[in-house]
Amino acid sequence: MTRDRRWGALFAIAVSTLTVIGMGAIGGSARINPGSTPAGRDRIFLHLKPAEVVAGGHAFGSAGAYERVTGTVDLWLDPLDPRNATITDLDKAPRNASGLVEVRSDVDLLRPVDLSRWNQQLIFEVNNRGNKVILNSLDEAPWINDPQSTSDFGDGLLMKQGYAIAWAGWEGDVLPGNQRLTLRVPVAHAPGGAPLTQRISVEFHDRYLAADGPTPCLPLSGSADFASYPVANGTADQAELRVRPSDTSASQSADLPPGALVPHELWSFAGATTLCLRDGFSRGSVYELSYVAQDPRVMGVGYAVTRDVVAFLRQRSRDDSGITSPLGLVQHAIGAGTSSSAMYLRDFIYQGFNEDLAGRRVFDGVFIAGAGAQKLSLNYRFAQPNPFSTQHADRFLPAVTFPFNFGVRENPMVRLGLTGGPLQDGILKRGSSDPLVIQVDTSTEYRQFQASLVDTDGLGHDVALPWNARHYLIAGIEHGGMIFNAAVLPVCQQPMNPTYAGPALRALFMALAAWVVTGQPPPPSQRPTIGNGRLTSPAEAALGFPQLTTVRDAGAFNPAGQPELGAAGRGNEGVLTSWHPRVIAPYRVLLPVVDALGIDEGGIAVPAIGVPTATATGWNIRPASASGSELCDLHGMWLPLPARGTPNDPRPSLLALYGSHAGYVHAVDQFSSAMANQRWLLADDAAAAVRDAAASDLLVS
Repeated sequence: MTRDRRWGALFAIAVSTLTVIGMGAIGGSARINPGSTPAGRDRIFLHLKPAEVVAGGHAFGSAGAYERVTGTVDLWLDPLDPRNATITDLDKAPRNASGLVEVRSDVDLLRPVDLSRWNQQLIFEVNNRGNKVILNSLDEAPWINDPQSTSDFGDGLLMKQGYAIAWAGWEGDVLPGNQRLTLRVPVAHAPGGAPLTQRISVEFHDRYLAADGPTPCLPLSGSADFASYPVANGTADQAELRVRPSDTSASQSADLPPGALVPHELWSFAGATTLCLRDGFSRGSVYELSYVAQDPRVMGVGYAVTRDVVAFLRQRSRDDSGITSPLGLVQHAIGAGTSSSAMYLRDFIYQGFNEDLAGRRVFDGVFIAGAGAQKLSLNYRFAQPNPFSTQHADRFLPAVTFPFNFGVRENPMVRLGLTGGPLQDGILKRGSSDPLVIQVDTSTEYRQFQASLVDTDGLGHDVALPWNARHYLIAGIEHGGMIFNAAVLPVCQQPMNPTYAGPALRALFMALAAWVVTGQPPPPSQRPTIGNGRLTSPAEAALGFPQLTTVRDAGAFNPAGQPELGAAGRGNEGVLTSWHPRVIAPYRVLLPVVDALGIDEGGIAVPAIGVPTATATGWNIRPASASGSELCDLHGMWLPLPARGTPNDPRPSLLALYGSHAGYVHAVDQFSSAMANQRWLLADDAAAAVRDAAASDLLVS
């Protein structure tokens, strides 16, 4: 298998995680007298294990051998600090003797054994549900949370550059397991210590259900990997369960109709955190439970953990008990996130967490991969950051809310009096503390995560990116585009897309690093827009997909609209007053046009897509959807081109495109060289693509 033909596992659903149960103050965690230091700022206390050399001491280029430092960090957050005040319910969390709120996070750090070989730059990856992704996506390594052997680090690209790489837990509902990173967060209470309660909604659907028969019971979170919000005492009879066919959501309307009521005698709670259905939950249906929950975890502290850990590594040599930092002072810090973690970074910046408590910039640059136009639903009361909105599921989440553009612009909903909030808003709005941003999306994000809204106003007009942001489409790749595998047919109608996004991601990350460190701007944004004619209506006729007998493109996508969140739920934070909100106004979601092979235009491409041997897409079709109108989760398609022309296939054949095996290798060489010259591909990856093409059997006989 070539380097470019690797199947992308879905970051967004691939997961168990570490959790975190609600907790009060962490007794005895600090090593100072709590009353000996005045309140008024956050404090940090390290609990680190001795460093362990990894990869058997293998030397990663001039950076030499690497070692790993693990442990936990205790953070004491000041609820009175204005930069913490935006954290929903922090003022309702238990406080210690210093009047501060305590949280504890797992931490993990890779660094050169000889710190004189460190490049004094830090990469902080926002983990995906406790899972480490960056070594897989950028270093061609296996997806593993406990890297030990040399092969666990792939080709060691980041280590050879001398980077330190750090992780910390941020998601307060993930349960422990498989070396994932956890965060223990407090539970908010009403005045006097009474439980906080609220009616919320949760959904259960195919992603959580067994493939071989009905599933009798499920945790209220949907997955045993995530902690649930318990049913409030004495309110079980107030709960309501509805069910609808999952294709009910396939309408291009942003409104989501309610399902049919399930009679109470057919379902019941087993304890406070489990739901059971008498005949079992069945695939192909979406079940929505509305119930009164209690004990909300203060999930927004996850943003403060990232801010304070990175700020500590950048600015301080010792923690608040005198323990030495595991790094020297950091000159430059880059944040990176994929899928839900990329959505996290969009919201992290928007909500002001890229300023530390002294007003200094936290991340100099951020690398956002696979977020589309969505921000994470983390800083709400009873937040649910694990689910994500798709065409068929979890559409009740406030995933796409204004602003979805990086630049500041007018909010038409405020202008028309339809909602409250500032008239002018944008993700990058804080001047000197805003980071440099590169956002990379695959073709899937245009279908499922409304990526066209990054560059449009939601009404069908282009919106310019600010000077400090770039947006790129990696065309013809499905969401993730990461783990090595073959084109298989596990859940979708058509074979899945195996293309590895790594070559493009590696080049774009290095372009961001150069921008941060030397000021060299990255290549211009490369994505479909209305102005360049590559972004159009989802109508089937407008997209131009080839007329194949096996599948057609009906322009399916996940709609979006501005939800009515209420006065207490503005700015992607606060308390939602409706968990099935009405849509104030729909946003116009657009899709890329495609070429004669059905591959999205307007973006950049890795060699396997730029020199195509198949129709490669970011969308696939559900097995039961013969009409081709139903998206199959976050998967893409891989439909090989015929070796020679066939009467029923309008696409060009391999023979017509390349003439011979030598012609194919020459085409890869030409394309890869051009991509490297434009900084879309690293020189080593361009050479590897040519070697892979030469070793292939394409048109050999």
